[in-house]
Amino acid sequence: MRRSILLLLFVGACGLGPDDELWILEQAWRQAEEIAAIADNLLLPARTDEFFDRHGRRD
Repeated sequence: MRRSILLLLFVGACGLGPDDELWILEQAWRQAEEIAAIADNLLLPARTDEFFDRHGRRD
């Protein structure tokens, strides 16, 4: 939440238009997803991906 507020303040201070704001938010979202994927993998045993590849995933 804090990061979102700081991002909005930055965008407003730079005088960016709506398209620029959307691009910045999309980039921030992609970075957050990458970080989340890394964090998720830190908590799993080493061969978890191999297990799911062999047996399938249940989402």
